[in-house]
Parts: sequence; C-alpha cells; structure tokens
Amino acid sequence: MTFSALELGADRLRAYSGMWGYNSLLTGAALGGNLLVLNGQTAVAAIMAIIYTPLLQYTLESLFANKQLPVLTLPFVIATSLFLKLSDGKEDPIFPWPVSITFPEKQRHHYLTRRAAFREEDAAEEL
Repeated sequence: MTFSALELGADRLRAYSGMWGYNSLLTGAALGGNLLVLNGQTAVAAIMAIIYTPLLQYTLESLFANKQLPVLTLPFVIATSLFLKLSDGKEDPIFPWPVSITFPEKQRHHYLTRRAAFREEDAAEEL
C-alpha cells in the first residue's frame, strides 16, 4: 500500500518504512480467511477492504494531526469491522463465518465439505 500512500501525498519515509502497509496487511489477514471463510465473494471483499484501509488511514491521520495523535491500528479495526458487517451471521451463504476460529485451511475445508453436502441434499430432493 506504499503506492496508495505516495498517491495520497503521505510522507515518503513513513510510506517506505511500512507504516502505510501494516494496517492493510492486518485487514487482509483478518478478512482473507481468519474471520470469514475464503471463497470468491469474501476474497473480493477482502481486496476491497485492503484498498479501503489506506484511504481510511489518510482520513484519520488528517483528523488526528491537529491533536498530534497517532492512528495506530484504528484504520484496521474500523475497516475490518465495517466489512464484517456484510455478513448476516454463520449461516450466510455469501459471507460465511467459520464454525470456530482456527486456521484458514481448516475453515476452507469445512466450508467446501458443508457446501458439497448441501448440494447433494438438493440433488436428492429434486429426484
């Protein structure tokens, strides 16, 4: 997200030291398989959240500059919270939550197994 920081006119030293990429990295890690099951829709949502996070960071830094306060991980917290609100809960078929918080590969395996079982039930009902 260094490119975003430079395009927004942020300090080059802070951009190249990783201050602008850290919150985006946290957002991508949270939404890209840890807090939501990774599928096509959640991958797009995670990418959009990663793009949204530096814009939010720029806005917050502008607001906090008068008080000389750092934004820390506030952009990550806000962006992740907003994008988690896209989901209706554990049974949401578009943005499914994991059954339990484990590692992303296990969550994806459980999601694919559950989806295959659901499709088999639908096929059996059609007959």
